[in-house]
Amino acid sequence: MDNQATNTQENNEVSLFFRAMDENELYMALETQMFALHPERAQVKYFGLNLNETLAFANHPINSQLVGIVEARVHADFLTKIENSIQVDTFIFKSGTVVVNAQQLASLNAHIISIRQVY
Repeated sequence: MDNQATNTQENNEVSLFFRAMDENELYMALETQMFALHPERAQVKYFGLNLNETLAFANHPINSQLVGIVEARVHADFLTKIENSIQVDTFIFKSGTVVVNAQQLASLNAHIISIRQVY
């Protein structure tokens, strides 16, 4: 399994984002191949850049509602379109994170190549 944040595929740069999810969010992301915000939750989406780090985050006792992890293959130029100065839990996410706010979500969804469950 490719565990690198960026790789080359057919001369197109692709970034891999990993997100731990609860059952409802996981189902919706796999069904729609998009990410959505929940009106009663934080209006941001957090993504790890490394599968093992995202798994470590998901396995933390405070995250017991998280049931799966998806890999989102995203056109790498998306990263140049957002301000990503916020880093989340640098103790776990040593490879970094991507934080997508509500205003950036449509752009992220437009750059998604695929979403698949990896755990």
